Amino acid sequence: MWQAPAPARFCRSFHLPSAFLLIVAKSGLLRNGVAMVIERDFVMLPLVPAGLFLATMVLADAAVPPAADPLAPAKSGMVQCYEPDRVSRTCRSISAYRRESDGGWINTATILPDPTQPLTMDIETPVTLRDGAVCGTVRREQALAAKLRYFDRPVPADHALPLLIQITDAMGSAINREICTIYVPVAAGFVARARITGSAAVFPDQRVIWVRPDAGFRVLPRDPANGQSQ
Repeated sequence: MWQAPAPARFCRSFHLPSAFLLIVAKSGLLRNGVAMVIERDFVMLPLVPAGLFLATMVLADAAVPPAADPLAPAKSGMVQCYEPDRVSRTCRSISAYRRESDGGWINTATILPDPTQPLTMDIETPVTLRDGAVCGTVRREQALAAKLRYFDRPVPADHALPLLIQITDAMGSAINREICTIYVPVAAGFVARARITGSAAVFPDQRVIWVRPDAGFRVLPRDPANGQSQ
């Protein structure tokens, strides 16, 4: 039987959907190693800690211009894999895009709120293209409407809500702030660089590759000791 994790130290951060890779760079503690009992197969589903996933720093040549059309691969149905492990075919998050009739895009991102647990979150957010960047604003109601899956099984809505409230609260000042991301070409992929509009804050970069939806890439937690998928 899977047990809830003991209190542990986490980076206080949140990986926003695809184009919104905001990093709230503060450290925090999981104050309560509490878990909630979930009916049937959801035996001990942990309440998500306030400290969430901190992206890996990636260096890219500042002289290289960003992709002119950052969502061009999405037009042929490809999806973005963030922080990919090509051997295990896993990603820290996956973002898919759907074109709207008005020319805008809907981003559906599958993320790991806690990178050590098999709990994923699917969140939909409208995005637009502006000056070579993918921009959008995450609203509180969008985050609270996200879908959770535990061991790839849907979490019932009444059990999901307390976790979604914690995740949304952890996003803090990112809520209702426009975030734009550019994608700089590097060897074997891109580096995603996110900025909050009107802010001088600098956030860590992330590696990104485009993959086919049927290529077998999945969002899974990784062993913190060696970085391999669990």
